[in-house]
Amino acid sequence: GRAFLPLQLSPCCFIHSIEWVGQQDGVKQWQLHVGSSSVHQVGSTRHVIPLTEVFLPYWPDQAGARNFYGCVNKAQAALEIHLQRVSAAPRGDVVQPVLLSHRSDAIPMVLSMLNQLIASIRAGELEEGAQLAESAELVRAQLDGQLDRPALSDEGFRTALELAQTRLFSNPPVSSYLPSVACQTATLPAPTAYRQPNGDMHCGVTALNAYFQRPILSCGDAIHHLVNSYDEVYGIRSRGLDGLFSHRLLNGVERNQNMWISKQEFLGTGPSVPLHALEGICRDLSPRDQWNTLLNFSFPDAMANASRQGREQREAIDRLHITPGLWLTAFSGLNLDQLVGLANSILVHNHDMPEMASYPDRVEAYTLVPEKPEIRLGHAQAIHADEVEKILGQFRHSDSHGRQSPLPIICMSGAGGSNSVNHYFGILRDAHDRWINLGSDGTRITGQQACSVFAEPGGLAQALVKARVFKIVCPCLAGPHHNFHSLEKSDAHH
Repeated sequence: GRAFLPLQLSPCCFIHSIEWVGQQDGVKQWQLHVGSSSVHQVGSTRHVIPLTEVFLPYWPDQAGARNFYGCVNKAQAALEIHLQRVSAAPRGDVVQPVLLSHRSDAIPMVLSMLNQLIASIRAGELEEGAQLAESAELVRAQLDGQLDRPALSDEGFRTALELAQTRLFSNPPVSSYLPSVACQTATLPAPTAYRQPNGDMHCGVTALNAYFQRPILSCGDAIHHLVNSYDEVYGIRSRGLDGLFSHRLLNGVERNQNMWISKQEFLGTGPSVPLHALEGICRDLSPRDQWNTLLNFSFPDAMANASRQGREQREAIDRLHITPGLWLTAFSGLNLDQLVGLANSILVHNHDMPEMASYPDRVEAYTLVPEKPEIRLGHAQAIHADEVEKILGQFRHSDSHGRQSPLPIICMSGAGGSNSVNHYFGILRDAHDRWINLGSDGTRITGQQACSVFAEPGGLAQALVKARVFKIVCPCLAGPHHNFHSLEKSDAHH
């Protein structure tokens, strides 16, 4: 942020620096050093402006009545802490605070009304009961007139009255004054996280890298893992197969190398009878079918052309450039069991690394279902879509240094059938509890970068349904593998 300082707010107001002060009851405290010129000179006036930050876990238009009340109550407590800092300032430079709220002014409006009622209560002008209600109606009308529109919803009005009646008469704030609050809407910065474009990568590999928030796996690594697992059962390496399993091609893509291969070499000279043992693990059994699949992905326009010219064009293609990602896609991709197995293999072998301290010991796959089943171990583990955000809210961990670390989730979307086009992508909560999309959409670079918002707080279930997500990969939700060492800590820190 230093590159943007001093920051000009007006022709005669510049922010020279921002300084961390501390934290009280979950409310973060900063202070701005503000001057009248862009260069601080000896003898020039510099003001210290208190800045208070509070995180509210629900957007007002998404929260139920109880949550809305809790948000206003928490915001009011933060305002009182802020006002204590203002009244204790050496010169009392700031008389009226400005409250910035992302996206919605519902809570600032309630606070404005509430604090005008508080001021009247402290001055002895109001008593609890009908007199307070009448005064509240007058304040509401004044706010409506200032904005030339309804300033408060009925729920906001009731919340302000309830807080004034139940909290402030019995426990008035210690601040010496309580001015009304000016309201502005602020825009949160674009959330950032590690992600990478698919390009020639497979979506399952990019989703795993997004889950671990670094390039921990290549397509070649995934191919090596898959082929080894199948080789133990089917002896793929020793059968002298052609097509995707020809020795030179397989050796190259396992080493994460791009390969040029001719049609003649790919089809080979072996028997044309397909290896039925591979049925169910490979998209196509015969080398010729595999070649056509590679053509489909590499030259979709030519393959879609059913005319004589299109057929001649396809037959003329006698050489293909095969990347590890293309090999994976033509093979069958990563099924869910394979993806979970890869993730758990990484967790086992890398669990002692410092950057893995906040990750679980293992993950499992869960099916999103419309009905509400019990969470259970076994093959058919399921979770109701409406409960996902509440349950996954547990998974914000503290590492060995006590730092908060969000935990990504891998989603599988599509029609769900074995022959359907399904897609993997990751989602991750940011510091404001928005769910952000770690998929490849819109990026051509690899690394830490801005990501689009997948769902606002409280809206994850609807976003998952809209994206046709039917499986999620997350930490174990029940049973003996539920071994989050920081689960209890995370509840306290959340």
